[in-house]
Amino acid sequence: MPIASHIIATEELPADLAASLIPKRRSISETKRVLCYYRLSPDGRRMVFGGRARFTPANPELCAKVLHGYMTERFPQLQGARVTHSWTGNTAFTLDALPHMGEEGGLHYCLGCNGSGV
Repeated sequence: MPIASHIIATEELPADLAASLIPKRRSISETKRVLCYYRLSPDGRRMVFGGRARFTPANPELCAKVLHGYMTERFPQLQGARVTHSWTGNTAFTLDALPHMGEEGGLHYCLGCNGSGV
């Protein structure tokens, strides 16, 4: 079942602010049912923040406002940071939210990472 995922990226941030957000520059993914995930861009100059602004496809600009709110709940110091990029896409979920593995007619399969990646 397709579930929409939405991502934003901020304008370039001052180096000291960006370095203070995620000091070890790791990717972070929450374990809540409606999760958010975030990291600094590879060059360390922007916050890239994603999550489920809606469960259906929607206008990226609309979703950007929702994600900006989620982002500033976690990082109040980004309240004034402008969002310069936003995009959406679908990720696949299984109906029971569990991964599935098996074999059918000699074909082995593993599917249903449910937005957690492979």
